[in-house]
Amino acid sequence: MGFYRLLPTAHIVYDQKGASVIDTLTFQKINYSYDDSILLKELLENESDDLGNLEKEKRLLLEHLMSEGYCYYYDKPAFNDIHKDKNAVEIRGLMEEIPHFSEIFFEIGANGNKEESDIKEYICGCHACKEWPHKNRINNKTIDFDSIISRIVKLWVDKLVLTGSNPLAHSKMIANYVDKIRKYREDLCIEIISPIIPIEREMLEYLSSQNVNLGIVVKDSDLIEGNLVEKFCLQIKQAGINQDIYYNGENLNNDLFDKLISLGIAVNVNRNMLNDKKTYKNRIEEGNKDYWTNQSFHHCLKNKMAITKEGFVRPCPMINDDLWDLGKQTVDQLFQEQKLDDYWRLTKREIQGCSDCRNRYFCTDCALAELMVKDGILKHEVLCRNDDANNTILSDGRVEC
Repeated sequence: MGFYRLLPTAHIVYDQKGASVIDTLTFQKINYSYDDSILLKELLENESDDLGNLEKEKRLLLEHLMSEGYCYYYDKPAFNDIHKDKNAVEIRGLMEEIPHFSEIFFEIGANGNKEESDIKEYICGCHACKEWPHKNRINNKTIDFDSIISRIVKLWVDKLVLTGSNPLAHSKMIANYVDKIRKYREDLCIEIISPIIPIEREMLEYLSSQNVNLGIVVKDSDLIEGNLVEKFCLQIKQAGINQDIYYNGENLNNDLFDKLISLGIAVNVNRNMLNDKKTYKNRIEEGNKDYWTNQSFHHCLKNKMAITKEGFVRPCPMINDDLWDLGKQTVDQLFQEQKLDDYWRLTKREIQGCSDCRNRYFCTDCALAELMVKDGILKHEVLCRNDDANNTILSDGRVEC
């Protein structure tokens, strides 16, 4: 007796000719005929069936999927998030990789209670010089950040980001954080988000000695004053500090963009991919890997978390939802209780006005805007620029370009 289960990373696409099984991690795929696709669909609708009771054709199909690494065999019923059975083997936790963080944000700066006011101020604010919003701040709470950082740096994390309204104005706090991080990890990438402001030479020398990067936030007002951006970036480069540019707008001209690139500076322009004038067919043919990932995970929130000055964990600096208290609870428990999962697994299927859009898995809207739409605070039409007026919806739900 045995039971089968398709892996959570396997994604199946059906069309009129048959079906394709795609691995969303490696992007390899297997194509099946129309007859096999019918059998495959029947198999997936009854994944708790005993393997020994299956017809020969279905058994051969499953054996092929197993040999290619898309399907696993168990000695009792197996399930993941969708299919559950009290006596089953739980794949979740056994099959998934160790939590990986592309970025973990730390709050630097003000102690005030600042709630969300103007949505434009907070959308796309994770890499911006903005004060983190708080509903009820506990100003007098003491926290052992040395202990917290000693646990955080042991995670699989690519970069720690120090953000706030103007982090470099808090030089003592910056030095305290950086020294603590370097105490445990000399190789870990640290980035400080900063506006274009005068920076003291001592601070530049300190950042250079600690191998700290700067993320420079460029605003439209910075572009008005001649070559201000270029001069500032040259100053940072001459100090031996690596830097990235973060810009949210439409006015960064090509000449400045090319100059910054020639200086070896990465320029991150925060624009929705749907504004690139490409057709749906163009995007599909380019094989955009994010298309498949975005069907299961949020394009921005996945692999990220933010930690407030009081040691509370939230999914993003600008999402005012403190999920966990690292002063009282361990990092391991955070994952065991899956506190971040609702945000990491948020997809456009859950957003009213997005769920029926064929471009939903290419879209790179800010998560804060999506949550406001989901909670009825903001209307979908306010931010979405997508226009599907020239597309024809066919009777079977497919879109004809």
